Amino acid sequence: YALASSLVRDATFCIFSTSVLAGNYQVDWSRVVAGAENFAHIAPLMDNQGLHVGFIFTDSAAGTVTVDRFTADPPISFSLDGVPHKTAHYFSPDGDTLYIFAAFARPGQTPGIARISTFPDGLMVEEVYPECYSSYGNIINTNRLNIGVKRAADGSIAGVIFEATLRYEEYIFTMGNSIEDISTSVLLSPTLDDEIVREAATSLRVGNLRGDEEMERIGFDDYYYSYNLYEAYAEADSGEVWHTTVTAKDAIDNMIAYNSTFSGESYEIMVGQFNPSGPFEEVIYHGHASDLLGYWPGQAEHIAMYSFAGDSVTELWYTEVDPLTIEFAYVPEHALVARTGDRQILFIDYYNGEPVDSVTIDRDLEAVSFFELVGDEPRLNMIGRDHDTLFIYDLDLSAYSWEPAVEEEIPATFTLFQNHPNPFNGETEIRYDSDESQHLSLKIYNILGQEIATLVDHVVSPGTHYASWSGADNDGVPQSSGIYFARLQSGGQSQIMKLIYLK
Repeated sequence: YALASSLVRDATFCIFSTSVLAGNYQVDWSRVVAGAENFAHIAPLMDNQGLHVGFIFTDSAAGTVTVDRFTADPPISFSLDGVPHKTAHYFSPDGDTLYIFAAFARPGQTPGIARISTFPDGLMVEEVYPECYSSYGNIINTNRLNIGVKRAADGSIAGVIFEATLRYEEYIFTMGNSIEDISTSVLLSPTLDDEIVREAATSLRVGNLRGDEEMERIGFDDYYYSYNLYEAYAEADSGEVWHTTVTAKDAIDNMIAYNSTFSGESYEIMVGQFNPSGPFEEVIYHGHASDLLGYWPGQAEHIAMYSFAGDSVTELWYTEVDPLTIEFAYVPEHALVARTGDRQILFIDYYNGEPVDSVTIDRDLEAVSFFELVGDEPRLNMIGRDHDTLFIYDLDLSAYSWEPAVEEEIPATFTLFQNHPNPFNGETEIRYDSDESQHLSLKIYNILGQEIATLVDHVVSPGTHYASWSGADNDGVPQSSGIYFARLQSGGQSQIMKLIYLK
């Protein structure tokens, strides 16, 4: 990464401006489709080679999923026992069988998954109802419903991720009523017969964070509860509680990282090998809450990238953002594709969190999806609808020059650097380099040699790292002004540096 070697707080703490460069685009394809104004989701149908071979439409009014293949006529539609929201799909290795998973809601009931298998000589539709976490009262709404396929490192299908947030309303006799949101995220086997991972979460992502591809996961939960006790009191007693919680867990359910913020809201989380030369996948978080490590405790909307190498979690960059929606990770150009409205598309370099280009298209679109066409010249495409007309846009990103990613230079030595600022009042930052993957400890001592605080005590990856000290001991008790020492140790080697704390 350009910034993988450090947490650059000031340089990356910025507000996006969407007036960047002006990338080109063209309309590659358009077609009027009867009833398209009711499409809740339009998915490009992609085969195992990444070729665009058709579409999958979800019609929320008719309760149908339609498969429109370029090589088949007419399209095939399937009626579901509910309202379809979104689909995910994959082809069998030989390309003969298409598997479609459609998440659909049922009024007043738990949602379900339709598993649609289309064979050369027939098809089969199965409906499965994953067990969702429940609350008291009746289901009055499905606030969130999402589905996706999880691929293994070799490209095979490892499972299906199903996510649902149900809103319950309960009437409390002689008191009033309350409303509560309960979320469920489940990673199921491709046949939907077995649960691999289950979390009480709004969103769940499973990845190779620290070496265990099947089980390590990170997710967030947006929780909401309100009450209106209009019968219990002469004047209605009403209130609301809401918060967002972000967690990362390892293969045996141990917590890697945790953060909870009241009044916050999380929007998206991505897990992927954004640094192809590294062995681990990174996490990109987008939300309106404090960041995962608590460096930035405010409520600002932001995007942050984290590395989970070794036993440590490192924040690679953090950037405040104007309201936007992250849609897609475009790997060939190491870009996050985001929308800032119905017309403007913003491209963010995920090596450093900086915006690099924007495109403003000529019409408002709904049910938008992004996909990549492979070939001699891979292209980024966007599909959406304007009333009953479908459009595919080819987004030409060659109008400007992307800065090449800078490979992280592994330090040649084990080094502890002078803290900055020094002297300090409030907080100081300490940089240290590791020339290999190893267990390091970084501790603070007073002038009598007594241990005051432990800042680092875990395995770190090769590279440059940072720690901060606020002048307090391990229990959070502020220390007196004076001279302190930081000691970095690994095995038989150690280095010491003097700090001056002024209150």
